[in-house]
Formats: sequence, structure tokens, C-alpha cells
Amino acid sequence: MLDNKVTDNRCRRYIRITDEESWRMIDEISTHDGYNRFNKIINDALFYGLPILRDKVVGGTVTEEERNSLIQPRTSGSTQEEFYAVLTRLLNETVLNVAINKSILSSLYNFISDKYSGEQGAIQKLNNGLLADTPEYLEKFEAEGIKNLRK
Repeated sequence: MLDNKVTDNRCRRYIRITDEESWRMIDEISTHDGYNRFNKIINDALFYGLPILRDKVVGGTVTEEERNSLIQPRTSGSTQEEFYAVLTRLLNETVLNVAINKSILSSLYNFISDKYSGEQGAIQKLNNGLLADTPEYLEKFEAEGIKNLRK
């Protein structure tokens, strides 16, 4: 170990563990004396495992197939894969809800427009957006919002 402690921002890092098997092993280790702190478990795991990982990634002591499996950690059925599947489903639901809302709002606009077709003053105000936001205005507003989100 080094005598001088490193005090830069590398001392504190946060990790996210999404693999249930890893959590099971961490929980099992935590039941043994001297490993009642999460930080101790992770630091020892790094101490024992990091040199092996480094050798596998840059050392050339493994086959090309093993190296590629380390570089591509996403596997079918993993927790990460499940997370992206749920995220995609929720995004699809959101898009569907937006489409339904647009349809309802456009129907209401057309109903009001037809109902007041005899009153040119009210229809002119409605079409110009003076009474409320018209579907055309909302489409432009949405397009601008999406454009800004992509920046």
C-alpha cells in the first residue's frame, strides 16, 4: 500500500450494481467477521479482482473471445436488459398517450369550430389562437420543444 493517501476526487466514487448474483455474493460475504461494511467488501473485491480483470483486458493472457465478452457486458435476460425493456415500454405508452390526447383535443377543436361556424368573430378569434391554443399552434409548439430536447 502507498504511504501517501490520495485526496483528489478519486477517493469517492459511486457504483450501481444491477446483477442479482453479485448482490447475493455481497450479502453472503457481509455475514462474515470483518466484512460488516459495504465499502470493505467492495475494496477487497477490487483488490483481488482488478488485477485479474486488467490482465484479461490488456495483458493478452486470454483469448479474443473472452476479451470481447468482457467488453460487451449486456446479455439477454440481464437486469440491465430488463431495465431497457421496461423503459422502452413506458416510452411507447407515453407516445400512445400523446397521440390519444392530440386526437381528443383536435376533435374538441373541430366540434367547437363547427358549432360556432355562424359566428365569424368567434371562429376568427379561435383560429387565430386568441381564445385558446389551436391544434396548428400546438403542433408548432411541440415540434419546437422536441427540437430543443435534442440539443
